[in-house]
Amino acid sequence: MNRPETYALPSLPAETETSSDGVFLGLQRQLHYEARLLDQLRHQEWLKLLTEDVHYWAPMVGRRLRNETRDPDRLGGYFFNDRLAHLQMRVTRLDSGMVWCEDPVNHVRHLVSNVEVFDTADADEVKVYSAIDLHRCRLDSKSKRITYGRTDIWRQQEGRWLLAMRQIDFDHNATIDSNLNLLF
Repeated sequence: MNRPETYALPSLPAETETSSDGVFLGLQRQLHYEARLLDQLRHQEWLKLLTEDVHYWAPMVGRRLRNETRDPDRLGGYFFNDRLAHLQMRVTRLDSGMVWCEDPVNHVRHLVSNVEVFDTADADEVKVYSAIDLHRCRLDSKSKRITYGRTDIWRQQEGRWLLAMRQIDFDHNATIDSNLNLLF
């Protein structure tokens, strides 16, 4: 790419320093591993990637006109707003065999991209941005595509990265599927 010698990448607002290449690659691998666990319905193993104080949530977002000055995004509700105990209950339900819309099991694929990793003020935590393209195919061969962005906080504990916070920002104004019996 032809750039003038004085060209510098723009800094992103509200971010500190980008993490080292080693941290970036380690977390990118972690995100891909997490996606594989979810795709293979290995929910109990996925739960082991979470901290005890995890916050896992998807706020409802409203779309407003560009010239509106009030806070345009938050409607005050959530698609879900979970802590570890809630996530454990969701996993127990999904693994119970009693979720009729998951019998037979849907085919699900989480495609992770646009990963960015930034250091935070806490030396043991990093902020991770990613974009997800989730494909879900049901028995009736109807496919759904759900796209969303994620903002995560991953914390290093005892030499491994654990998910401490995940905010899921769906690209759709409303749910585009009949249920959200998925982990994102």
